[in-house]
Amino acid sequence: MLNLFLSNSTTNHLTNLQPTLLRAIDPNKARDLKTTIQPPSSLQLNKYFMNCIKKDQRSLKNKNKGVNEACCVHCEKKNECKKQECCWHCDQELESNCLFCSGCKKLQPPNEKSDYFELLGVEKRFDLDINKLNDSFKNLQKQVHPDKFHFRGGDEHKFSKKISTNINRAYKTLKKDNLRAKYMLELNGVSSEGKIIHDPELLMDALEKRQLIETAENPLLEKLQTENEKEKKEIKRKLTNAFLEKNIPEAENYTIKLQYIVKLEEQLNDKLF
Repeated sequence: MLNLFLSNSTTNHLTNLQPTLLRAIDPNKARDLKTTIQPPSSLQLNKYFMNCIKKDQRSLKNKNKGVNEACCVHCEKKNECKKQECCWHCDQELESNCLFCSGCKKLQPPNEKSDYFELLGVEKRFDLDINKLNDSFKNLQKQVHPDKFHFRGGDEHKFSKKISTNINRAYKTLKKDNLRAKYMLELNGVSSEGKIIHDPELLMDALEKRQLIETAENPLLEKLQTENEKEKKEIKRKLTNAFLEKNIPEAENYTIKLQYIVKLEEQLNDKLF
């Protein structure tokens, strides 16, 4: 009678359970196994049946949506699945870039496809709001800090350590102007690492200022710092426009210039403080 309400997949679950039930009920079988097998309680059986029914209903719902029945992230057919991603624990479909499953509330594995902006939940632009970046970083670390998952152990603790590391790396990159510019170039397939700018006037100016900083004292150092900050602000404005206009060659040029300005800034800070 039960089979009338269940599909073949659920019936198979119950059929596979039958030998175990028989061994548990038949004392002769139990003696053959040289162990004492306690028959499952009615509560255990009810729980098992309900799980089978829920899985069967979920499969039927997915089938009506045109989704493959085998949609678990561990399944061999996961590449054929039309779902975006599924929870590693309960197989429920996940929202984009979520940290926790809305169903079982389990922490999910780190999404390696997300860039730093997506990971921290901030707008993908050079002139991002640093206050929002700071708030997002603190909020995310509160949610996924490994100390919160220490006693859970297993997968969630492992996930939390990896996600926390990714968040720290993303924050350190995006909070600094020069590193953020370099990272945005990388997202556009351009690496500025090790490149120099072919501008004799700029190079000569940077060299003269470095030599001057080494021997200068206040108030000249403060004046140089003000000038450098003003120049940095102008370069940042031009970088913002270049990225907004998707002018990557120009953005690369200003990113290299920004590196020189940041080095002068660091030298001035070391001398002043």
